[in-house]
Amino acid sequence: MRPIRACFLAQHPLSFASVESVWRACARDPRFDAQVLAIPSIFEWGPHKAATLGDHVTPYLRTAGIPHRTDGRAWLDAWRPDVIFVPSPFDSQRPPDFHVESLAALARLAYVPYGFEIGGGGWQQKQFGESVHNLAWRIYARSERVRALYARYGTRGGDNVVVTGHPKLDRLPALLAAAPRAPGHARTVLWNPQLDVQPGSTGWSTFLEYWRTLPALVARDFPDLLLVVRPHPQMREKGLATGALADGEWEAWTAWLATLPNVLLDESPEPYAVFATSDALVSDTSSFLLEYLPTGRPICYLRHPRGPGLNEEGSLVEHYDGADDLAGIATFLARVARGEDPGRARRLAAAREYLHATDGRAGERVRDDLARSLRPTARAWSRATVPATAPLVSVIIPTFRRSAILRQCLEALGRQRFPAERFEVIVSDDGSGDETEQVVRALEVPYPLTFLTQPNAGPARARNHALRHARGEIVLILNDDAVLDPDAVTIHVERHLLHPEGGLAVLGAFRFPERLRRSLVTRIAEDSALLFHYPRMRAGHGTWEQFYTCNISMRRRDLDAIGHFDERFTGPAGEDIELGIRFCEAGGRVEYEPACVAWHEHPQSVDGLARVGHVRGLASPLVTLIQPTCTWVTDVTPATLRTEQATLSTLEAKLAELHAMLRTVESDGFRLPDPPPERERVLRAVAAAVRSFYTFHYLRGVLDSPWVTALAEANVRRAAGPALRAG
Repeated sequence: MRPIRACFLAQHPLSFASVESVWRACARDPRFDAQVLAIPSIFEWGPHKAATLGDHVTPYLRTAGIPHRTDGRAWLDAWRPDVIFVPSPFDSQRPPDFHVESLAALARLAYVPYGFEIGGGGWQQKQFGESVHNLAWRIYARSERVRALYARYGTRGGDNVVVTGHPKLDRLPALLAAAPRAPGHARTVLWNPQLDVQPGSTGWSTFLEYWRTLPALVARDFPDLLLVVRPHPQMREKGLATGALADGEWEAWTAWLATLPNVLLDESPEPYAVFATSDALVSDTSSFLLEYLPTGRPICYLRHPRGPGLNEEGSLVEHYDGADDLAGIATFLARVARGEDPGRARRLAAAREYLHATDGRAGERVRDDLARSLRPTARAWSRATVPATAPLVSVIIPTFRRSAILRQCLEALGRQRFPAERFEVIVSDDGSGDETEQVVRALEVPYPLTFLTQPNAGPARARNHALRHARGEIVLILNDDAVLDPDAVTIHVERHLLHPEGGLAVLGAFRFPERLRRSLVTRIAEDSALLFHYPRMRAGHGTWEQFYTCNISMRRRDLDAIGHFDERFTGPAGEDIELGIRFCEAGGRVEYEPACVAWHEHPQSVDGLARVGHVRGLASPLVTLIQPTCTWVTDVTPATLRTEQATLSTLEAKLAELHAMLRTVESDGFRLPDPPPERERVLRAVAAAVRSFYTFHYLRGVLDSPWVTALAEANVRRAAGPALRAG
């Protein structure tokens, strides 16, 4: 069984700290193949917006001995992970290839919040309602309180949130047990000003209130204390971008700190070592207010009268000391210097409520949830793989006059890692009348292979013919030009074993190989979702509109319950979508599994695109006639038919121009221009031409359909009216 492929995107030590213990737990577990991919960061502030910060993470990964890759999205696409851990909610800080929507089309997304969500004001959208929160398959939360915040402020009601405790805290127990004291000082106090430094101190940060006065206070009045100053690593850049700091001010300030005998500037990659060696924390609206809590040591919250404040999690500060000014900080420091801590018991009680668990095992709990959710248990496998006279899976492949591609399809099934004795393959020939039967019977394959034939009647009847002979509990339906990756059958079976209750259709990917995508027409047809919706889909989700029988599986009992394919469809279009509507209306669900790949070994051409559009147009009126849920062809009447026919007739000359242009584009001599602006302009023009060309033939197919008149008459009876449109 293939291990679960988990990819951890690393941008910065601070955000990677949120998933490091998850990666470590997965890396030492044989059920997982855990990979770290270092990617660049992009500043989103002022003049620094274009600066990449990739080197901020790779030195840390090397020092920590964490194996990692730097080969970008190309490797990720080729590896095809089961789950990707996204480091932060901010797409603006990542290259476009690593934006959330792009990643969601490749794999399930998981997110462990990089910080602890306590900011109030208008920050709730950033903390609970960004794309990563809405598209993530899993969000691993530190407490039930946080799950409630996702339910309140997010758009999904918290349905993707699992409470595990925060993995970032997993290092603390061991560090606290081994923490040395700072030499020469009775006590150490950590000061952590928040990042959001704004002119006039209008952000969350109180840095400008105390950046000069607090170090001076400690140096003058508390010689036995060591003040460790740990500002956010990007505070200098933030201050310069907002205008809160002038050029050279930061450098002058850090130089001044170095002159103070008991003040230390901490710029280490991550903060938990100083957590362990310190005796108290002074902080404003920073996630340190929560992260420091498991130490059990005193915390002073710096209230900010002009800042945006805290959200519901901010009630935590009621269990802390507080200060509104330098005098209040001095009072807190005096208690720390004397070793007094009257609030310890109530802080420790609050830790259980606000942090769920701080036992160092949150990463293991995340790992275990991944394993439960992405792979069936050994018990489930044993139930499915006991010796039996019938195979577990029946692979059904209708075919018509494509014996060469069919051979590749069948040979790829012979390379599956799934046990060959546990699946059968049934080829149902739709009256090809050529060498197809001889090609199939001549193949030597490790699995049981059945060849059926019938007079030409379309793939719907051919699939039904195969279904009558199928013996498997799970039915996997493929196109004859679908060449499966070696793990594809295994992934289909695993998804169904995770859902023994049934009602699931697992949709695998159907992609053109890169060598076929060298054709500009093929690339545009795929990337624009003209042929299939895959570029717009996200892992784990799908609808009846994506019930594509090129690479889809379901339980036989579910298929029998809704009836098989409607044999009124005689062409290769519409019959799968119509079945998908019945399946979903019966309570079934479609889940897209992008790691389950079938390669579309069928080069796309301009003339082929015309045929596809026309065939789909022919079928659309029948789908709409049978299933009013489908609105591909809406409100057709006899009058609109006459109007659309006249409109298409006037566009024949334009169609001929488009055809000639696209034939030029697909010729061997066509080259895109080199200057990027001109190249983009040409690409947009060609993409528009491809869409228009396809749509014209789709509409022509609708008007040529033997079912369009019946649909028009049915719509008249429904008193409908507006227009004909492409689906």
